Amino acid sequence: MVPLLLGAIGACTYVLRLMSQQIADTTFSSTSPIRHFVRVALGALAGVAIGLGGFAPENGLSAAALAFLAGYAVEPVFATLDAFAAKFRQGTLRPQAPKADTYGSDSGLSRLYAWRESGPGLL
Repeated sequence: MVPLLLGAIGACTYVLRLMSQQIADTTFSSTSPIRHFVRVALGALAGVAIGLGGFAPENGLSAAALAFLAGYAVEPVFATLDAFAAKFRQGTLRPQAPKADTYGSDSGLSRLYAWRESGPGLL
């Protein structure tokens, strides 16, 4: 529920800025409210997809911040999802086995692999 709301708030923020610009440029039309409503709905959907999708950014943003940003920047989010889906449909997206140096020497997985190779006395 929270990612949905934050995505919608991000989209509303964008729509308010867009409406202000459209009014200043006299480009606001009778179909603008429909497009703005769709933008807010897509922002809420993007907020849910990103906020609950289990994305863990390396730059320290929280899931809430990502949901807000996804709502604000709907086009890049859905363009990325479209590109991901296209690769999946083409069969170019395949799971890859982890590389040997992926796990540090002190990680549990490297110790488990070492234990499996040499026997239970290593751990």
